[in-house]
Amino acid sequence: MKKRNITFLILILCLVLGGCGSSEEREHSKAVKNDTNPPVISGLEEGETVEVDYGQEFNLEKFLDDTLSIEDDVSGTLTQYSFSISDKIMTEESADIDTTKSGDYPVSLTISDEAGNEAVLNFTLKINRFHITKDNPNPIVYEGEYGKVILSDIRYGTEAGITGYHFTFHIVNNSETEMAVFFDDAYINNVKISAYTDISSIEPGREGTMESNIRDEDMTSEMDEFTQIEADICIASSVMMGETYTSIPVTIDRDIVN
Repeated sequence: MKKRNITFLILILCLVLGGCGSSEEREHSKAVKNDTNPPVISGLEEGETVEVDYGQEFNLEKFLDDTLSIEDDVSGTLTQYSFSISDKIMTEESADIDTTKSGDYPVSLTISDEAGNEAVLNFTLKINRFHITKDNPNPIVYEGEYGKVILSDIRYGTEAGITGYHFTFHIVNNSETEMAVFFDDAYINNVKISAYTDISSIEPGREGTMESNIRDEDMTSEMDEFTQIEADICIASSVMMGETYTSIPVTIDRDIVN
């Protein structure tokens, strides 16, 4: 009975004094107890913007693992962290980002050390628009379950009495309904401008072309000396009030046609 009491007292003393492990373990426990410094994150700056190209394969967790270094003055190198981003572009199961949804998405990253001190890093993941350049003037802008869309021609001039920028889409319709492809919203120097299209569509299982244009008569002085046209290419069952399948945000360099 006495021996058990002595053992119990020793255990209590060990707990009070910081444990019965090695001296290194006791020193570490003491350091953790007195630690008030959060971990230090390097590799990304607070408020930084990380840009990703439209359609690029991108896994956010892999990017963070490859980019970040997290050090703590007591806990050493840390590899565990949590982050949050809109579920509009990422599912928790994979951390793969849907880079067909252009825009700016805030990311918040949190890391805790053994003492519970937290470090927080906020940055922005920017998914760029599909960029159409002089080096690649006739790209495939869409290829998926509905078929394929190629921006097959971009030109400036007067056609059928209309002077302006003319765009031709070559369409392969693999859907079970009619398909129309056209410019929805268009902007020059951040000013909205109307885009016109022919009222037609491509039948299921067929190929064909559709035209959109931006007219000189609608351009204002605010659009002088522009370098790019921003637009949403809409894929739908019809031009007028049809079901929208998807849209592709594009930036088109002016020097393609100049």
